[in-house]
Amino acid sequence: MRIANLPPEVREIDIRACMSNCGEVKSFRDELWNSGYRYKVYNGVRIVEMRLKKHLPSHLNISGNDTLITYGGQPKKYYMCNEG
Repeated sequence: MRIANLPPEVREIDIRACMSNCGEVKSFRDELWNSGYRYKVYNGVRIVEMRLKKHLPSHLNISGNDTLITYGGQPKKYYMCNEG
């Protein structure tokens, strides 16, 4: 899954704590922009692999930051009210 709108200073342990009630977090990595750059350019999106017990909402507050959560098979919800 992709987590967008999350500042780089938010620690992995805080993300894990927030998401742990929905499943088991397997791994984290930072998404990179096009490989055409000479060096790594992070775009601010975190890629999280997890085994879900229940679906995550499309947006989630992590360490005081409103984030956007997207993944394949995610139920469609309205962004503002999180209703289907």
